[in-house]
Amino acid sequence: MNKDIKQLNVLVIESVDNLRTVIASMLMQMGVKHVYQTKQTASAVSYLSSHQVDVIVCELEPARMDGLVLLKQIQTESKWAHIPFVVVSSMVEQQAVKQAIQAGISQYIVKPFSYKIFQQRMIRALNKPFEGVQPLLQTTHDFTLEAVEIPNPLEQLSILVVDDDPVIRQVIFDLLSPHYDVNLANSAIIALETCQTEAIPDLILLDIVMPEMDGMMMLQQLMQQPKTRHIKVIFLSGENDSSSVIKGFELGAVDYIRKPVAPNELLIRVNTHVENINAQKQANERVDAIYETIRAKAEYSDLLQNHLKNQLTLVSESAQAMFKSANQKNQVETISQIIEHGTERLKELVDVIVGLHDLDNQHCTVKPAVFELVELVENAISMNFVQLKKCNLEIKRLYEPDVMVLAEKTVSRTLVNILFQYAIFIAPRGSAITVKVNMGETHVHCEFNMVEMITDTECKVAFERPAMEQTTGQIKQGLLTAKRLADIQNISLQLNSDFDNGTQLIALFPLALNKS
Repeated sequence: MNKDIKQLNVLVIESVDNLRTVIASMLMQMGVKHVYQTKQTASAVSYLSSHQVDVIVCELEPARMDGLVLLKQIQTESKWAHIPFVVVSSMVEQQAVKQAIQAGISQYIVKPFSYKIFQQRMIRALNKPFEGVQPLLQTTHDFTLEAVEIPNPLEQLSILVVDDDPVIRQVIFDLLSPHYDVNLANSAIIALETCQTEAIPDLILLDIVMPEMDGMMMLQQLMQQPKTRHIKVIFLSGENDSSSVIKGFELGAVDYIRKPVAPNELLIRVNTHVENINAQKQANERVDAIYETIRAKAEYSDLLQNHLKNQLTLVSESAQAMFKSANQKNQVETISQIIEHGTERLKELVDVIVGLHDLDNQHCTVKPAVFELVELVENAISMNFVQLKKCNLEIKRLYEPDVMVLAEKTVSRTLVNILFQYAIFIAPRGSAITVKVNMGETHVHCEFNMVEMITDTECKVAFERPAMEQTTGQIKQGLLTAKRLADIQNISLQLNSDFDNGTQLIALFPLALNKS
């Protein structure tokens, strides 16, 4: 969605009044045009019918999974199906997250969340939502999510120490700075200004008694702002008045440390709250890890069910053709070669699948080699001989001689084959595919050109769709796996289309500086 955030109307569905207000405040802080609020998913449809809604933020809780029921209802209406659907939930169990992602949500935000996390996830929902993983291709090879690892290490936590006593500030800095990113402020006013910048602290150690503005007043202001209300605050004070402690907790403080500060007590208390903050951060990172695992499963399913299946179909059809041509020696020899190539291709695909799995688990790295790119292009043409004949497609070759690239040959062979299969899918029956291989200054251009024009939307989503996705009874060819195979080799892929030039599918391979 390439729309100015200031023009967005957002519908917030959250049963808890306080949290619904917080989400609305965060959205207004982001600058959205209007926020509609409702407690129940049941009333969401009436809002959609009577208002212009550009984004939906909806709760999803264990007792009520009606958020996904609403999503399904929205997806069936063409006028609403395009609306990004963001889930906020306290559930971090893998199965719950997986179910929501596969249902087609745009983003998943784990409660409780900071303004920064909420802002990041909302921007992702608009610009780079969860895509290309629903519905997953069915396969007997089930990839478990139990092995998902949380990205580690986390970013170093930021702590702001606010105290008008320079000695206290320095003592705390010396204790905490070996472990955390520690900043200092000698007044509440300066601290509030710091909290309004991009460098928002994760934790504040806040003195109660200070001139101009005391710690209580500062905490009140922090709690009133969507951008800062998530910050954990530990009070520091030499006062023995229990009423001050109680008031601090009522305003939202998470702990209280008496001065003079005992080093061990300070470290233990800070570490306890740091662990809680890290747990919140890890919960949202876990969602990303689960999503990437699901995407990997889609890619493996793509290779297993489509590319392997294509080669098996080729071998099967060739065997049938050989049986029918048993008395024609030349044709039998040609078909025998196709079968031989097809079986070799099956072996290579298995190697690629194993290689992708190893790369995901960081067990191996891509090992580039120098080879001639035209060889791979000709191999793809040969492998798809049967499909070319079925579609009555002509191949026009425009090759520069002796063009060498630096890439992983087996992975690149699969990549070129997928690109060529997409070209066959796009090319109208009875037309031609022009294949160009030429050398630039730093890259080799491999281009498949078809006369058929495709939409701008297709140019964008083709790289997010599995190789063979069936939607509304139609089969659509995709380039999801091709994108993955290209990315691990730093190969750039482009898909362009216009009325004058038709459609161009381009791969930019690294140029080999020598042929050794």
